[in-house]
Amino acid sequence: MKTSSARLRMVAFSAVILAVLPYVTLKVMWLMGSTLGLTPGLASNHMQDPRLVVGNAITIGLEIIALGLAVALIKPWGRRVPGWLVLLTAGGATGLLAPVLLGLPPGLILQLLVDGTMTTGDEGGIRQWVFIVVYSSFGLLAMALACLFAIYAGDRWRRLLSHQPQRPPLRLVLACSPGIVVFGTAMISWGVTGPGDTGPQGLTSIAQRTPLIATGILALLGWAVPLLPKLMSLHPRAAWLAMWTGVATAALQGPAHILLAHGGIGEPIVTTLAIIATLSASVYGLSVLSRAHPARVLPTNDTAGQTSSTAAPAIG
Repeated sequence: MKTSSARLRMVAFSAVILAVLPYVTLKVMWLMGSTLGLTPGLASNHMQDPRLVVGNAITIGLEIIALGLAVALIKPWGRRVPGWLVLLTAGGATGLLAPVLLGLPPGLILQLLVDGTMTTGDEGGIRQWVFIVVYSSFGLLAMALACLFAIYAGDRWRRLLSHQPQRPPLRLVLACSPGIVVFGTAMISWGVTGPGDTGPQGLTSIAQRTPLIATGILALLGWAVPLLPKLMSLHPRAAWLAMWTGVATAALQGPAHILLAHGGIGEPIVTTLAIIATLSASVYGLSVLSRAHPARVLPTNDTAGQTSSTAAPAIG
């Protein structure tokens, strides 16, 4: 079993490298003035715009962080990294990549069937092969990191994951629910009917809108799971997965839409919902994690000494 797990780790880590390298290489080349993969108009007029330069630098940094996370997840010293830091980094990756992984492939297939094309519509002067490379890299990175984190979490927090997530206090549920639910519902609505004048602008094709639907579904799922104790008790690990992915998506997708707003100008409603959802989902998720304490899941016949020895937070 350990040999199989080690082999799977190395395969997944190799996939991370394979996903990161072409993306980072392309972005570095653009920062250096290359026009590879760009149409002449975009290369001469937009790619050296300060907003795009900063955006490309930030995305390179995020890819490097993802690579660093992958290294920590496969190395023995990674078990000594503070739990909050692992969860923060992994949560960021989950929230940014999950809607792409789950929403884009069915969107591309549906768009191919409906429109006979597999592009996102307006590529903004980026050639189609770049679109294929970039989003294939995102999908591969998402799957590889998910595999590595699942193995890591299963080893480090095995006992915690065998017990269902605990519902946050009622006052907190009432305070956080509106922000998450409204955000999730709005994303689904914009994904199904189109952004109109109020939603994220520029997302008009089917392949662009299905990640919005995935975002909304994940956000609502992450909110609902801790409120369904009987369902959670049947499959605790699946409940943790749904809660983790959904809350991370609700917390991260809002800021992503603000930063990547069409033309650099975000719609007021999107910005407002994003800020509220990020705060609500963060507080909601942290509450669930803070209640996942070893002392809460110890059998009732454990001795006082055993309880004391496990009094440290499970995510530490």
